[in-house]
Amino acid sequence: MTTVSWLALASAPALAQADPVPTGSVETPAKAADGGLGEIVVTAQKRAENLQRVPIAVIAKTEEQLTGAGVVSTQQLGTIAPGLNVRTTVGAYQPYIRGIGTSSSVVENPVALYIDGVYLPQQREGVRDLNDIAQVAVLKGPQGTLFGRNSTGGVIQITTKEPSDTFGTDIRLRYQNYETVHADAYLTGPIAEGIKFSASAAYTTQGQGWGTNFSTGNDTYKLDHQFDARAKLLIEPGPNTSFLLIGDYMDRAQHAFALQPYPGTTLSVQGRTTPSGQLLSFGPVNTVYDTYSGLDPSLSYKGGGVSLTATQNFDFAKLISISSYRDGNGTYNFDTASVSPVVLSSQAYDQPSTSYSQELQLVSNSSGPLKWATGAFYFHYSNANLDSLRVRVSPITSPGVSLSQGKEVTESIAPFAQVDWEIFPNTTLTGGLRYTWEKRSLTGSINRSTSLTNPVFGPATTPRSQSTEKLTYRIALSQQFTPRILGYASFNTGFKSGGYNINSPTTDGYLPETLNAYEVGVKSELFDRSMRFNVAGFYYDYKNIQVTQLFPGGSIVTNGAQAEVYGVDVDASVKVATGLELTGAMEWLHAKFTDYKNAPYNTYFVNPGTIVGNNNAVIGTGDATGNRLPLSQKFTASGSLDYDFETSIGAMHFNLTGNYNGAYFFEADNYLRQPAYVLLNSSLRWTSPDDKLSFTVFGRNLLDKKVITYAATVNGLGYPVGYGSEPRVYGVTLGYKY
Repeated sequence: MTTVSWLALASAPALAQADPVPTGSVETPAKAADGGLGEIVVTAQKRAENLQRVPIAVIAKTEEQLTGAGVVSTQQLGTIAPGLNVRTTVGAYQPYIRGIGTSSSVVENPVALYIDGVYLPQQREGVRDLNDIAQVAVLKGPQGTLFGRNSTGGVIQITTKEPSDTFGTDIRLRYQNYETVHADAYLTGPIAEGIKFSASAAYTTQGQGWGTNFSTGNDTYKLDHQFDARAKLLIEPGPNTSFLLIGDYMDRAQHAFALQPYPGTTLSVQGRTTPSGQLLSFGPVNTVYDTYSGLDPSLSYKGGGVSLTATQNFDFAKLISISSYRDGNGTYNFDTASVSPVVLSSQAYDQPSTSYSQELQLVSNSSGPLKWATGAFYFHYSNANLDSLRVRVSPITSPGVSLSQGKEVTESIAPFAQVDWEIFPNTTLTGGLRYTWEKRSLTGSINRSTSLTNPVFGPATTPRSQSTEKLTYRIALSQQFTPRILGYASFNTGFKSGGYNINSPTTDGYLPETLNAYEVGVKSELFDRSMRFNVAGFYYDYKNIQVTQLFPGGSIVTNGAQAEVYGVDVDASVKVATGLELTGAMEWLHAKFTDYKNAPYNTYFVNPGTIVGNNNAVIGTGDATGNRLPLSQKFTASGSLDYDFETSIGAMHFNLTGNYNGAYFFEADNYLRQPAYVLLNSSLRWTSPDDKLSFTVFGRNLLDKKVITYAATVNGLGYPVGYGSEPRVYGVTLGYKY
């Protein structure tokens, strides 16, 4: 896990010693003693290192930075990390980094999510509040050696707070518009000699939805409840041995995924009759969050897990074992046509998933010219959709019922190793290898019928399996030109394994996708560390891309595309004066298909990028070569102003954060489009002189921008879209800690 710590640096700098640390450990933040920018310490290479010495593009933020910028959930992380674009589909978390991601909700993401060193394969576990966070880090580009597991696009690492040697608590109560109440608490302290604990819990409920379902009269986009809990027990029987036991649980239920036609279009189906007798395909609405669905769309997920991290320090190395077990189940029920009576519904009430992983790491203690890390990762994952029901009523294409069940089981093992060799003074050559063996098996059944009554499961399909063996590697050369300026060049390979479509178990499986990444960068600290400036240029050769294709019965993942991706990342921080700090980041990105001749294509359009005819949609095939990758943005940028100052009644902190998001498309044919937009967040916090009480006034999305998070071309229906990003939100937070 990547960790962040603000440490004091000496005015005569030396190269930071790289010490192995337990995955997920976080040091207590502290300000730089000499008035410059604080050092950021990360473990992106399985050992504690100054971020400025690590030849990887990383953005890392502490809890205080996230809260000040208005980032309170994983869905908002793009606010502080340009190049990270997050969408949600039927409650699934789908991040894209540098244009690499997936729009299928039943596969593993190519952007891997880790919490406290544990890989979370289930997308629905990714939608969560950031309530007991020590730090979040975004690693850009394939991390195919030390992380490996489906990290074609990159890695998002979340590290939660560690147990403390002293008793302490942190309690917060937040109220915001839409009658939303949030409460969270954190407690930590010692139990006995060498034993300490921490526990956290958070609960959120929303009394008023963002919109209205005019067919049922109920609210849409309303969080019924979200409960998160986590407990940690740290046992240290000796100075070189520790055991960290973690248990967590989440329970989320919401009325969401309410859809309406893409702006400027209507649907091909007729719905309810207005009081005046007019027959409408979709009636007038007051906001983009309104709908006319014949049912109230709902999503839910319950799940959690346990993990044990055991650490033993030897004279020559540190041995770390991370064992985890996770289990959960999700549901969804929504109407794609969003008219009443329902004509195109999708529902599933039994989506169990179970995963078990075991990772061993052996990390050298040496601070000399040769440092190394090696280990192995075992992974078992069962992912199922046991009662997927889709109902299509005329005049939708292919009317009838589809009832399916599918279960995919994954077994994988991957040994890995990386060596950093200082071949000349201040010149380091890095080499890493990871060998992955993986087998995926599918069982299931599907029954398609024109009868709309009494759907039954069909006969079991023939079990299928596929195996993959892949060697991925990393080569990097870094040069410490001065103690504060690092230059590097790297080549990384990444791959995401193939698999099967559990929602359509009779369709062919999909094959692995691969990515070769070239990157050059410079990391610098200037003007006595009052300024930090990092820049990276990258080029990707992206092949056999796994793409999502819609059809009347749902969606499947297929292969067939090749793309070229290149761009520039820049991030900077400036300490302007005592208490005043400016941070900013930007990304320019070129991400286009170089070969995609038989892409799913909406043949109803006449001119590229132009909506015509108001309704209907005809999915055929076309040439998407030269089109942009879905959800890739040509330009993104973010900037924050943080100002700390003292008053006679306590300390004040002001934050203003802006985030520019360039336009992007949702599908390979580049028709459905989210225009460019700007998000603006701000907060003002007062803290009492004894540092126990705090009061914060905040606002998020102050410009009230409406952002599409789901859009699809549905054959014979039209273009339903959903606006899952929150509208303007404002409120207050009261905090107490000791």
